[in-house]
Amino acid sequence: MDVPCDGKIRLVVTVISDTVCPWCFLGKRRLEAAIKSLRLDEPTVECQLTWAPYFLTPGRPLQPRNKLEGYTRRLGKERTAAMVAEMSHLGAEESPPIRFSYGGTIANSMDSHRLLDWVLKEHGPEVQGRVVEHLSRKYFEQERCIGDHRVLVEAAEEAGSCVHPYTKYSVASDPTPLTW
Repeated sequence: MDVPCDGKIRLVVTVISDTVCPWCFLGKRRLEAAIKSLRLDEPTVECQLTWAPYFLTPGRPLQPRNKLEGYTRRLGKERTAAMVAEMSHLGAEESPPIRFSYGGTIANSMDSHRLLDWVLKEHGPEVQGRVVEHLSRKYFEQERCIGDHRVLVEAAEEAGSCVHPYTKYSVASDPTPLTW
């Protein structure tokens, strides 16, 4: 927390999450709602969110696989059914609602994290947060594959990031380690 001479209180929060984690998307929305509520009560508070990678399944293959089958393989049939019901219920209560969908595919999330790292460095935390939102909606609601570079670029562009330089090289072959 930083209290500069202008009397504003600046909070800097780093959220560590995986772009394929439904609880992380729900948590993102709830954190943003809490910050908005705080700002109504305390207008001198400014909050900067940044996003850093966490890998739920670090060894997940690059090739996309059926999302629901992946959850079932990892959690079992009963736990998957309970999770789908719970996330559907909780998502519907959000404003705007999250319409979790379990069709589509799941893939290794490394490239989505590389994109978020690049966007933060090139465009700052506000644009990075918008990219997180667009990626989350594409993956969780629209059944788009988080491992598809076209989906990554589309989400970044929709969020206001100029990604042309980013697309000049293949993120999958980028040996640069992520920094956070």
